[in-house]
Amino acid sequence: MINTAFKMKKILAVTTSLSITTLVNAQGFAPFETKDTFEEMFRSVVILTAFWILAAFILSMIRMFLSHQLKRRMIDANSNEAMVKQLLPANSTEKRVALKWFLVPAAVGIGLLLISFFPPLGIHSIAIMLFCISGGYGAYYLSLPKSEK
Repeated sequence: MINTAFKMKKILAVTTSLSITTLVNAQGFAPFETKDTFEEMFRSVVILTAFWILAAFILSMIRMFLSHQLKRRMIDANSNEAMVKQLLPANSTEKRVALKWFLVPAAVGIGLLLISFFPPLGIHSIAIMLFCISGGYGAYYLSLPKSEK
């Protein structure tokens, strides 16, 4: 129940953030009248998404670092190892999520770089992006331990 309410608040916040970009045009409400307005809205969405991905990655890295530091201090204080494991469960899922959020955007960046080398945008640009994104997911899959595959 709480998780569903949190997801609904998250969806509402994202929808509100995205709709604000269309309301920036104060002269009248014709958001897609010109190409400039659509491009500005698209840029805003891309920037917000990039900041969200970057913030999620940084927060997960900070959480992993602080958890590791707390475990080390508890072990240095001669705490029982079983008690340390019970209080602080393993964060293997956080490491996997952080690795995925590193590999996939890196693959997208490589794809965009490759697309810039082949100027006329077309179907081959989509193929390059698809191959790069699938390569990022493939690298993520290959980096998983055999027990998780």
